Amino acid sequence: MKTIWKYKLEVAGKQEIEIPHGSEVLSLAVQNNDPYIWVLVPDTGVTVKETLVIVTYATGQKIPQPVYRDHFLGTYQLKGKLVLHVFYNIV
Repeated sequence: MKTIWKYKLEVAGKQEIEIPHGSEVLSLAVQNNDPYIWVLVPDTGVTVKETLVIVTYATGQKIPQPVYRDHFLGTYQLKGKLVLHVFYNIV
């Protein structure tokens, strides 16, 4: 059965999240002043995991090349001042 799971993100830098194999990253948003991503999990019984690598950059921050061949997920703001841009890759 398909379900949607959410994962809390670190505000900046790189992090790795274990997700069930075959999952699809859906969206990024701020909830209660914390950034989260939502992931569509195709089968909650799957025991094989994949690593979701998330990299977050602030506006104006230098981005190393290449950017891990990441996919752009979205941009969010915290407290109306800090603007962050999130990229991801599944390995």
